[in-house]
Amino acid sequence: MDISANVPFHTKALTPNINLRNTIESWLQAYGMTHEQADAAGMQTGNAQPPTPPGPLRRSDLAPRPARTADECALLATAKEGRLLEVEQLLSDPAANPNVQDVEGYTALHCASTEGRTEVVKALLRAGADVAAKRKEGYTALHLASQNGCLGAVEALLQAGADVAAKDDAVQPASMSGPPRTTDA
Repeated sequence: MDISANVPFHTKALTPNINLRNTIESWLQAYGMTHEQADAAGMQTGNAQPPTPPGPLRRSDLAPRPARTADECALLATAKEGRLLEVEQLLSDPAANPNVQDVEGYTALHCASTEGRTEVVKALLRAGADVAAKRKEGYTALHLASQNGCLGAVEALLQAGADVAAKDDAVQPASMSGPPRTTDA
């Protein structure tokens, strides 16, 4: 008779097997549970099933459009200023649109790229910011990061699939937008 299927999953009990203890700790950490939560959920050693982890954050609104709310305006400002924690907090709301624009057509990605805020650029890209979004003159975030010599932002944008051949309204490709280079002779 196998009684292991009905034995409670008492995770606080001292386990002589260090590997099992480490496995339990890893599992609890991976699923964001405490020992008490696992015990209260009635986890059984024979039928323990991890909770379904939350899926990726799904945004319903990714279309470029003018900023309408205080939070959307704050996203533009905090991205420009490089305040990563505030940007991430604003983006934690599934209703947040990372592609809202100011009156000049700058998205938060344009703002962060212009200022070389690489970590903010990466956070915006993870949140679904459109790497190909153009402002009024046709500038992409890659154009702006290149023009300002923001190498970290350029690299992040390229890794996200930015088009080096994207042209602004003056028909200047992003790959030619960088600052002039000088060399010592």
